[in-house]
Amino acid sequence: MNGSSVQLNDLPDELLMFIFKQMNNVEVLYSLFGVNERLNSILQDPIFTNRLNFLKWSSKKFLNIFSPDIIFDRFCLQILPAIHEKIQWLDIESSSMKQILCAANYSNLYGLGLFNIEEETIKNLFTDVNLSSDLFKNQITRLLITVDTNQNLKHYLTMKYICNHIFDVFKKLTHLIFSQSSYQNMVGLPFIYPPINFCSSTLLVLNVKINHFETCLCFLDGRFNKLHTLIVESADICSLGEIENKGDVPSLMCFSLSCVGPIDYYDKLILPLLYRMSNLEKLNLSLSISVEETLIDGYHLKNKILNHMSRLNQFTFDIHSMMNINNEIILPSKEDIQNTFKDFQYTQIISYMNHFLERKECQCHIYTYPSQISYYQYISNQFPGGYYPYVRIVSLYDEYPFEHEFFLQLVQSFPFIEKLVLINRKSQQHQQSYKSMNNSCHLSIVEYSRLIELDIEYACDDYIEEFLCDTKTCFRKNISLRILDHSLLRVTENFTREDTRMNCTKVGPHPPFNSDPQDSPGLESQMDPKPDYEYLSYNGSGKLQGKIAIITGDDSGIGRAVVLAFAREGATVVISYLNETEDAEEIQAVIQKEGHECILIKIINETVTRFKRIDILVNNAAYQGKSLNESIEGMSHDRVLYTFKTNIIAMFDLTRLAIPYMPKGSSIINVGSIQAYQPSAEILDYATTKAAIVGFTKGLAMKMLEKGIRVNCVAPGPVWTPLIVSSFLKKQLTNLKRM
Repeated sequence: MNGSSVQLNDLPDELLMFIFKQMNNVEVLYSLFGVNERLNSILQDPIFTNRLNFLKWSSKKFLNIFSPDIIFDRFCLQILPAIHEKIQWLDIESSSMKQILCAANYSNLYGLGLFNIEEETIKNLFTDVNLSSDLFKNQITRLLITVDTNQNLKHYLTMKYICNHIFDVFKKLTHLIFSQSSYQNMVGLPFIYPPINFCSSTLLVLNVKINHFETCLCFLDGRFNKLHTLIVESADICSLGEIENKGDVPSLMCFSLSCVGPIDYYDKLILPLLYRMSNLEKLNLSLSISVEETLIDGYHLKNKILNHMSRLNQFTFDIHSMMNINNEIILPSKEDIQNTFKDFQYTQIISYMNHFLERKECQCHIYTYPSQISYYQYISNQFPGGYYPYVRIVSLYDEYPFEHEFFLQLVQSFPFIEKLVLINRKSQQHQQSYKSMNNSCHLSIVEYSRLIELDIEYACDDYIEEFLCDTKTCFRKNISLRILDHSLLRVTENFTREDTRMNCTKVGPHPPFNSDPQDSPGLESQMDPKPDYEYLSYNGSGKLQGKIAIITGDDSGIGRAVVLAFAREGATVVISYLNETEDAEEIQAVIQKEGHECILIKIINETVTRFKRIDILVNNAAYQGKSLNESIEGMSHDRVLYTFKTNIIAMFDLTRLAIPYMPKGSSIINVGSIQAYQPSAEILDYATTKAAIVGFTKGLAMKMLEKGIRVNCVAPGPVWTPLIVSSFLKKQLTNLKRM
């Protein structure tokens, strides 16, 4: 440090200032503050002290730049007390935020960025007498919050607590932003109708993610009477009942509305809402709209929106309109659509058309450019190109093949893409020429430097090869890949194909996993990585609407995935569990949050008493003891007896009780195991019960024919669930795949 300080002292202040500006200000403070008075004087310039960001961004979350010890010893004890009067904004992470906030008296602090928030952390922060009585109550006017989504499903409870208390704690808030660390971590507000105390007479700017359009309307019912900027991203915009609050919102000057899903009620919901904003000056719309007769073009935007907003001086948009077509419809061309924007003189508009004959659908995409959209959907071969640095999610669809050159253009247009979804069943036309170019090493490689999720489940083999061949594509390690198993095996030739090996090794996460063995029954909340039960990817379609389903052992693992799928298909699900209350309450929270009924019980008779009927019974609960190195003589009588009572005798009893309440057309599903057919000596008690379940299922199915009740058995192999971590030793866990 002495040698470097001598060299720095030889440089003039202007040059030092220029060098330091190119660096992270927090790291500069850590390295140089306190070295000498001259450097201290330079480093107290507002450019280094106004806003301190203690975070760095990883692929899925924000992390501390420094260790907790460094933050406490170097910053909390030395640097922050010395510069506290100059600090106006702090960006801090959950684990260190209280230490930093209590380290000094920040008399000029007005802004906070709170990242990776957990429920306990925010409770401790909000209830701290010293912070809440002065700093929070009287100083903080701007607040940015990012909730930690690595809490399994507790982030909804965290968000609920924040919304119930935020305006009681921060009395002078003018700006409130709910943000996220990545597209995977978006947390919407945990309600349709905000609580009565979610209101403020000082709030000017609100930026939120919501799950229901009705919530947006509630923001405009007078609870925020000074609000001039509202930025909303809604997961769904669907038909509502009678809209109660229809009055003008004259204070609103800026409004942004985004929705990824298709909208069927644009005329009924969106336009009437916009007409209430009589003084609007800035408007942004990012929508996908289903239309019946006319695609949305420049004429529509002028007649339906601009002519109704005399004060509007900035209008940005990204609008997809989709229409079913038949042979009688005369469709406009791209040039026809572009000509409708001739009066938009001060804005560059890009438009293009897609005609999907197999789907009998026409799509028109119009948007202002340059664009700040974070997702770009339905890209086809008609994509006009451009540069989109803010886009993180891209979906591709066409009825014509995507050639290799298309993907080269794609990464140039979207250099920071994190998720890519491709749907295309058409084979590439230039596949043979690609192979000859590969042999000559002339084919350009497509590099996805930021991609962390790739979905090619509905793509033909050519595109699987496009992404997995290292002569065509390069992507980062630990990419999440969604693909059909048989397609993957076919293209990689059962993982023996040489040019696919490199990219296949980048698909992750890979064993060894970090989880330590647990005591039975095991907790999913303590597993690393967390099992994937398709929370983000499974969409229901009402197949089980109105059905009553009992599922045992469903607080985690396979049972949790079944509960989520059944609930999203419309069933009322009853969770029966042993003692994993934490896991059970988490899955109950997400089911109820999505508007489905979910009940926690420990005794099956409670369900029978309450509902009087059972449509589906899933016998999933099971116990698998620790894997033993020794053979059968090492198993105790008590263990064998407990395994049989849990896995087969309980199934007998549960089924006996349920059958009298199961009407014709009901279903019983028993969960067996590959152990029934390929038993392991180390868990022979478990394997034997699973073989018994197969026999039980076959016999019961024959008997239930006369009642019209279906009985089936599924036999999964080993998957990454709490049963695994509660059964195997640390070294055995390293060879298991993630569920």
